[in-house]
Amino acid sequence: PTDEIFISHVILRSPLAFYTTIKAKKLVVDLSAMDDIVTYDNTYYEVNGIEVDKGSQEITIFMKSADPTKPPTPISRKKDGDLVFDRAKQSAMSTISYFIPGIGHSWVHFLFPDAVAATVQNDVPRSSVLYNLLEPHTRYTSRINWDALGVRGN
Repeated sequence: PTDEIFISHVILRSPLAFYTTIKAKKLVVDLSAMDDIVTYDNTYYEVNGIEVDKGSQEITIFMKSADPTKPPTPISRKKDGDLVFDRAKQSAMSTISYFIPGIGHSWVHFLFPDAVAATVQNDVPRSSVLYNLLEPHTRYTSRINWDALGVRGN
């Protein structure tokens, strides 16, 4: 079984951390980008967000309502009991397992490397040792990433 501490570790030690904010004494994970994912028939992601209490590591999982006009429903072990909470954790892990590689991982290949490549080309003096070390590694970064997006049909 997945416990709260494991989910907290996944949140803090993966690209999911970049989608996490701190509010009061809680880490808040916004998974609302999943609302835009087109899935197969009868397949859907129910979790809209997760909050982790920084002190106790207790988590609250926000499940999407069947009625899109209603806000997500918070599920916690204390309030809803073990059975309901365990099912919510399963849904949370399913959502996270798609979110990290499907949505959160793109920054590794596109945002960060392109920013470094542009910085090397535009801001680092060409006579510097840093430029000579980085330029061979970043020379084709933007072009490769642009071509990769084209392969995906974007």
